[in-house]
Amino acid sequence: MKVQIHSKKLVKPFTPTPSNLNHHNLSFIDELAPKMYAPVILYYPCPENVTDKDLFSSTCLLELETSLSKTLVQFYPLAGRYNKHLQLVDCNDKGVEFVEATVDCHLHEVLPHGERSDPQFLNKFIPCEVLITDEAMHPLLAIQVTVFKCGGFAIGVCISHRIADAATLSMFLQAWGTTAKLNKNGNQQESIQKIFPCFDAAVYFPKRGLPHLNFGIFTSSGCKIVTRRFSFDNKAISTLRANILPGTGQTSKLQMVIAVIWKALLGAEKLKDEHARATHIMQPVNLRDKLTTPFLHKHFFGNLCILASVPMMAAENREIPDLAIQLSSSVKGSIEGWAKMMSLGKDDPLLKNMISSTVNYYMISSWSRFPFYETDFGWGKPVWASSVYFPCKNMVLLMDNKKGDGFEAWVSLDEADMNIFEQDFNIKAFST
Repeated sequence: MKVQIHSKKLVKPFTPTPSNLNHHNLSFIDELAPKMYAPVILYYPCPENVTDKDLFSSTCLLELETSLSKTLVQFYPLAGRYNKHLQLVDCNDKGVEFVEATVDCHLHEVLPHGERSDPQFLNKFIPCEVLITDEAMHPLLAIQVTVFKCGGFAIGVCISHRIADAATLSMFLQAWGTTAKLNKNGNQQESIQKIFPCFDAAVYFPKRGLPHLNFGIFTSSGCKIVTRRFSFDNKAISTLRANILPGTGQTSKLQMVIAVIWKALLGAEKLKDEHARATHIMQPVNLRDKLTTPFLHKHFFGNLCILASVPMMAAENREIPDLAIQLSSSVKGSIEGWAKMMSLGKDDPLLKNMISSTVNYYMISSWSRFPFYETDFGWGKPVWASSVYFPCKNMVLLMDNKKGDGFEAWVSLDEADMNIFEQDFNIKAFST
């Protein structure tokens, strides 16, 4: 199977960015973000009423490009370039990379349970490598539209984590879809509400010249990293709650699944080395709609996440219910602690980058509840929203499934660790 690139271009905002908006300042949370892209791929089938698939594809590509240009007027920093010396975005309208491609297979072959659904193959549907450096030639947003033989297509989007998180990525996609539908249907859809991002994060969290946090996760040096997708459906989660987590009604579905994954990671660590190191689970927590001072509504642009850290000593042997409760308490405590520190003008201890070589760090990030499956450009919603192969060790990304009642966990580990992890009793019992 081969993906062929047909064109690459830079799409600029439909109207030039005003000179008074030529700089976008980073917040200190942006400064801590990893030097990488945050990718997502959305998959769309060809509508059943389409008779000319080539015409449909070419029309969609034109509509996507035009609506992208118009969306960038509101999301103008994404068309700029990061200046790492000044630690700001030069909003110079250099443009967003837009790639058009085809692949010689059908859409169903890459969907879950398809012949080509291997995470590493899915990277062919994104326009750039996940791990990058903050150089001026790198676009802050890159998009690839790949057309399948059946007329369906995949839209792979990579946004720079230097200036944006998953919530910002989702917000941009919703705005892009809204613009595309308005362009296509004109005033027939006046009920559609446009999204206007807020760029004031740096006002509340001004930059401090901090280095990005490095837990030894965002690297693949010295080991072979593999990524596997594990699906936890609603039936499995219900069984998990009934059989293993009875009496934990306050624990969310998400924290239950993370607890199962954490337990398996701990088991792999101990099987690999009887003198296993202590572990820390790091959970990014979205601050939007969770703080009262300052209040950050859902359309704030940038990185607005804090890390909830859960330590575990090597000698400890906790069961899944305890882990689930500990995870939930950590998230709640982190939000309350952050709010208190902000009110007192103090720093989060993590800002001091107190990383220990004697600790094994795992990043478990949730993109649940971000409306990727609602991204509609005028020809329907995606049948799948996927992650990709991440060349990062000890990283887990959770996304909603299509039904919205379960999760897909994209787990990236050293190959030796993965061989142990996927044989864990609970991973085999509750995931597919």
